Amino acid sequence: MVTDFAKRLECKRNIQSYISQLSHLSNREVKAADLLSLEATNVIREQAKLLPNKPFQKFKIKFSEKLDERFAMFVKNLYSLNSTPIYIWLKHTNTCGLFEIRSIMEFNFNFDYSVVNEGIISLLTKDLNDNIILDFFEDSGEKFIEIELRGKNWSTCVY
Repeated sequence: MVTDFAKRLECKRNIQSYISQLSHLSNREVKAADLLSLEATNVIREQAKLLPNKPFQKFKIKFSEKLDERFAMFVKNLYSLNSTPIYIWLKHTNTCGLFEIRSIMEFNFNFDYSVVNEGIISLLTKDLNDNIILDFFEDSGEKFIEIELRGKNWSTCVY
C-alpha cells in the first residue's frame, strides 16, 4: 500500500505538469489550491466504483473529429442529459487531487494530442451518475480517440 508520504512525494514531483495539463483541458489557469484534498478525492474514487455496473457504450472516431460540428453537438447533448459539474481525472489525480469544472461544456475538447502523455482522460459527473473516458492512441500512423460513455444518462447519447 502506498503511504501518505509516498503520495505527497509523488505529487510534489508531478504537480507542475499535472496543473499544466488541467489548465489546458479547462482553458483556465489552475492552481494547486484549486484541487480537492486527497481525502475528498479518495472518497469520490470509492463512490465512483459503482459506475462499472451502469450501462455503457463505446465508439471510436478520428482524433481530429472532435473539432467537428457533429462532435460539438454530441457534447451539447451530453450536457442536456447531465449538466452537473465535472471532475477531470488524469494519471496524477490520485496523488495530487481532483479538479472540478462547472460542466462538460467547460472541458476543452480541442486539446492537443500531446497534452496528456498517458493518452487517457476520464470525466466524471459530480453526481456520480455519468462518466466519459477519452482514450486516444495512434494506429498505423493515424490518431484516434475511443470514447466510452457510462452511466444512466450519458450511455443513451448517440454520436
